[in-house]
Amino acid sequence: MGDFNAKVGNDHRGYEEVMGKHGLETLQKVKERREKKAGVNKSKTRAAKGKTQKEYAEIDKNVKRSIRTDRRNYIEALAEEAALKNSTKRPVIKKISGKFAKSERPVKDKNGDVITDEEGYKKRWIEHFQELLNKPTLSNPPEIPPAARDLPIKCSAPTKEEIRSAIKQLKNGKFAGRDSIPFEALKTDIDTSVKLHYPLFCKRGEKEEVPPEWKEGYLIKLPKKGDISSCSN
Repeated sequence: MGDFNAKVGNDHRGYEEVMGKHGLETLQKVKERREKKAGVNKSKTRAAKGKTQKEYAEIDKNVKRSIRTDRRNYIEALAEEAALKNSTKRPVIKKISGKFAKSERPVKDKNGDVITDEEGYKKRWIEHFQELLNKPTLSNPPEIPPAARDLPIKCSAPTKEEIRSAIKQLKNGKFAGRDSIPFEALKTDIDTSVKLHYPLFCKRGEKEEVPPEWKEGYLIKLPKKGDISSCSN
């Protein structure tokens, strides 16, 4: 919730509505902490300063404990409100995290004209990625001679230990795929993850085919430099 000393003044309008009546108690404790901090700075003797610092540390501890309680109550109230309204969890998560998606930046078509409508915006990005990822076939492809011998490539299904090792090597904090399962979830109980994935890989090996879902993914736009309204940037 940040630094209350910096963010909370004397205007408490709306705070009780959001955080409840106990939230006003937290504000009072924050005020006491601010006053005690001023007392520490004004102490003239070492003994007086040491005594005031101990009092400040105790008040500071109470303030942080009270803030955690207010936040927990606030989150529980949001969850209860979402349950009563039968709404999705997404708005609740946005409220809790304070993160809201920014509006999409305008892009230009191939002629340099700015696209204003949403449908044209989507079509332009589709056009860009199709051209970027689907290169035309070469008219004179290079001749690649066959290998002198086949390499010892293992084509059987992965073992449980190989699956376990692969899960452990997954990096945290990465964007989830189409299944919306983050890597951290797979690592939470590796034994269960291995148990669930092993028969799946065996089945794929027997049929010698890859499910279409495994070939799908997300394309994320990351602006680099220059004119970010140009898809190439």
